[in-house]
Amino acid sequence: MKKIAIIGLPNVGKSSLFNRIAKQRIAITSDFSGTTRDIKTHQVYITEKPCLILDTGGLDRSSELFQNVHNMSMEASKKSRCHSHGC
Repeated sequence: MKKIAIIGLPNVGKSSLFNRIAKQRIAITSDFSGTTRDIKTHQVYITEKPCLILDTGGLDRSSELFQNVHNMSMEASKKSRCHSHGC
């Protein structure tokens, strides 16, 4: 199954996009940066094929907490990329 990680800067709408693709409210959204601190996953079908979408925290290194979130997001990105390329 393909994995698609949604990654980017803090507070740009990653969780809102995740919820829109999932067609339900799974991820918490807010106007405050740093709301998402863990990886949310949900299976969807794209062109009738199952995919796992991953909502990640923002890529921010301003504190130790955000550095940990950043590292988790980058790890999710690597796993989704390698999975799709057969790594």
